[in-house]
Amino acid sequence: MATRVIVDTSVLVALMDAKDVWHGEATAIASGLVGSAAELIYFDCVMNETVSVLARRLAAAQGEAAFGMALRALRNSVRNENVTWVYPTVRRHYDGCMALVANHGGAVNFHDALIAVAAREERLRHIASFDADFDRFQWMARVKSPADAQALR
Repeated sequence: MATRVIVDTSVLVALMDAKDVWHGEATAIASGLVGSAAELIYFDCVMNETVSVLARRLAAAQGEAAFGMALRALRNSVRNENVTWVYPTVRRHYDGCMALVANHGGAVNFHDALIAVAAREERLRHIASFDADFDRFQWMARVKSPADAQALR
């Protein structure tokens, strides 16, 4: 069975924005994940945040055309049928998310807590992310480099 890996906003944004400081690393991680035959998991909340970050970053700095290109690339990479819908479970996960935020003194935001709680429930152990906040959750292992991605083979 293929290793299932959640793809976080930080990696998706870096893949879509060639000027992102993490673009090269994200590209190498993505290549490593494909090479290791990982099953890539895209949460709806990650897609929401990715579109928002790209809109804010690209539309403001590079113009509407740059944002449009990035959005088309994202839509071609992650189709509706490839999205895992976790927003409908927010009601069920709300208390757990709030507990994680409280237990980490606000260092973890609600969005990341939702990803962590949903990952725990779905038994998803890996997340491709540049966000070290995910290292706080003992049930998750962060894929943060091409070597980490290749080690999933």
